[in-house]
Amino acid sequence: MRRRIRSSSRRWGGAAALCGLLAPALASAQEAPPAAPPGAPAPEGPAGWKRGFGVKLHAGGSWQSFYSLAIYGASFGAAAGGTLEHVALWGGFEGFVGATEFGLPARMFRPSFAVETHLGDFRLGGGAGLLLLAVTRATSTSSMTSTAFGFSGHLSYDLVTLDQHAIYLEARMNVDLASAILWGPSGALGFRY
Repeated sequence: MRRRIRSSSRRWGGAAALCGLLAPALASAQEAPPAAPPGAPAPEGPAGWKRGFGVKLHAGGSWQSFYSLAIYGASFGAAAGGTLEHVALWGGFEGFVGATEFGLPARMFRPSFAVETHLGDFRLGGGAGLLLLAVTRATSTSSMTSTAFGFSGHLSYDLVTLDQHAIYLEARMNVDLASAILWGPSGALGFRY
């Protein structure tokens, strides 16, 4: 019982310390921006961000691991959403077409939802989705299928920007909780409109 109490007090102490570190940053983020001079347009958010609707498209390569089985292939995706102040909200899908290390065709489809913010030319985000996986059997043309709930994180860098549009490089990590954990990184080149 004492061990549980000590462990609990350590956790609460750690949480309190973390809150103490985050409180000044949250307070400064909530401060009202300085008033614009007369006749100047009102600011619409961080530099380079505007409120409104947007679309993202990306394609690249991916490596996944499932039951210690490597799966290689091409990944692609699309998302639509909007920017609200400091946060962008996206709903979309990702697809994957490839093969296992033994040459069995594999396909994945992942509808997902993501939230992101930006730090200059970098964008950092994360989300959750539902994975649908199909791998063709070696002994027949039928497929083994699996569904799983998963999480993803991504970091992108704007290579070329023009107004609100950009060509960007993105690195992504997906972790899906199926009968075994399916995980892996992917890299892509994308266009945001």
